[in-house]
Amino acid sequence: LNQELIVLERELQALREGNVALLNNRVLLQLVLSDITNEQMARQYIDQVLRQANLVVLDAILPGTDPAEAQVIQITNAEVEQVVEQVQDGQEYVIQIRSGGNYLVGEPCVIARQACIQVTAMAIPNQLVFSQGEVVAGTSIHPFPDNPNAILEQLDFLITASQFRASQAGVLNTSIPRIADGQEQTLRRFLEQLDAYQMTTSAPFQIQTIAATDIYTVGPLVFHLVAMQGDEILFQTGT
Repeated sequence: LNQELIVLERELQALREGNVALLNNRVLLQLVLSDITNEQMARQYIDQVLRQANLVVLDAILPGTDPAEAQVIQITNAEVEQVVEQVQDGQEYVIQIRSGGNYLVGEPCVIARQACIQVTAMAIPNQLVFSQGEVVAGTSIHPFPDNPNAILEQLDFLITASQFRASQAGVLNTSIPRIADGQEQTLRRFLEQLDAYQMTTSAPFQIQTIAATDIYTVGPLVFHLVAMQGDEILFQTGT
């Protein structure tokens, strides 16, 4: 117990000092796998993925050093076998390798090239989550001509709600959604239209996030912003 407390205190101190290289459950590597139809293909692919994850770990914990061919990650055979068995059906999967704990820069066991960094692996079917043009989320906008920040706050709430709904629906990466073409002027123009419109009406209207393309499990999350009054589209970030 005393040893465990010492390790915990060491990790907490490292967190305070910013010396953590890998956080627990952090995605180390994410790849899309498809057209795997037998055990040999699956095993070769998963071995390759684990070798890449091993290099990611070495670079994070021993940055700037030569990533020598030493296995420092550790994963159970049962977990590897489960993934190998799962992906043999020829379907498309998202393969994720995640950190199994908090690890520090310069971990002594990694310097010694020991297999001490626990990782986990999972295979997630890469399925269609939102079809192009499908509503992701929406909110009612109440005009506040004297408080322009209120509109921005409501828009920020909508984007957060869209991220949450996409995550709940199964999209893996929702942390950095892209609006339309991702250009700053596209969003700025929408905000200018939004600000101008609210000056002309006292009636609530709606803003929706619409999938700009088919969105699959692997992501990314890309949507258009659409302002509507009832069933009428007022303006939007894309066609």
